[in-house]
Amino acid sequence: MSDTTIVSQRLDSILAFLEESIKNGAALMQEQTPDIVQQLLSWKFYESVITCAGFGFVLAITIGMSIRSFYKVKDGSFDDSFFEYMGPTVWPFLSVLMAMGFFSSFAWVQIWVAPKVYLLEYASSLIK
Repeated sequence: MSDTTIVSQRLDSILAFLEESIKNGAALMQEQTPDIVQQLLSWKFYESVITCAGFGFVLAITIGMSIRSFYKVKDGSFDDSFFEYMGPTVWPFLSVLMAMGFFSSFAWVQIWVAPKVYLLEYASSLIK
């Protein structure tokens, strides 16, 4: 046999192997894609719920501390410490920050109501 036929046979076997590998990879992706999408949606849903619950919990605490500080100022029953004077200023500011975090973490509602829209927005954010 000549060198060209040996090279041609080897190239044919390599191309056949690559073609089979690509077909197997495509079949695997078609089989696994629904499971991957389901796991992605579940992960993002629970991540958003936990974030929202955390912000909500801290928001409730900061609102309670704000109300407590204002009542202490109104009654005049606070000590002369720096933290007692700063309470009426700091707690409402923290409450506003927590409210902003709380209301910006409602992705779980979108996943629950319109998961396809969420997936489109998620895919477009990956492309950017």
